[in-house]
Amino acid sequence: MLFEPFLPADLALLKPLEPEGWGNLEPRFAFFLDHDFCSPWKIRAGDQLAAVGAAILFKGSAWLACIITHPGFRHRGLGKEMTVHLAGQVKRHAVHSIQLIATDMGFPLYRQLGFELLEEYLHFAKGADMVAPGELLGLHPLEDKHLEGVLNLDRKLSGEDRRTLLWSHREDAFVYNWEDKLRGFYFPRLGEGLIVAEDAEAGLALLQHRAAGRDHAAVPLSNTAALSWLRSHGWKELRTSRRMYLGNKPDWLPTSMYNRINGQLG
Repeated sequence: MLFEPFLPADLALLKPLEPEGWGNLEPRFAFFLDHDFCSPWKIRAGDQLAAVGAAILFKGSAWLACIITHPGFRHRGLGKEMTVHLAGQVKRHAVHSIQLIATDMGFPLYRQLGFELLEEYLHFAKGADMVAPGELLGLHPLEDKHLEGVLNLDRKLSGEDRRTLLWSHREDAFVYNWEDKLRGFYFPRLGEGLIVAEDAEAGLALLQHRAAGRDHAAVPLSNTAALSWLRSHGWKELRTSRRMYLGNKPDWLPTSMYNRINGQLG
């Protein structure tokens, strides 16, 4: 089986692989191509893409993403082979933990390959009665003076060194800063709008700010403060998804996440 790097010309070939409900795959693979910490791969069958996937490398940790098989090539083991290939790529680096988000279809395969369940997310849609927030004290646009504090707080709460990712999406970001103490941040341009906070006051203020401009949310089941806020403000539960890991269990605090990045990065 021949694995080849995914190329810009392959973006136009992704449409037949799109799983139901995933939407357009091109922006996701364009993201992988545009960031040097990402490594997208493909398996070809003539002039078609039979399977695709990507590895995302941070310092000491990695994610596998968008492992998809063309409907005409399913049940041939390509998804399994792609997962093994991507895991092998990242293990060449000093990686102690590999994570991914599993769909219902992929969950049995990843369990078979040794991935373990870390957490579940609950996904919500905004209710019709949601109102725009008023002025939120402590909320400020991210400035250069905040950036090192944001990176340190993220490393502490996420258990990962995501400096390269956050740095490239810092425009239009917000921080929750109270009495000169940085307690949380919101990156609107990063996936679905990442929110990380070390306490509920900061997290819920950022979640309220995000809610004014977003129709969907996804938070860990362990974050009862976020779940309670969403339910009490009319957000409707849609589905769950699973975050899994291979190797060392990530030193992650799910109660610090008030909205995930996306299905590629948790």
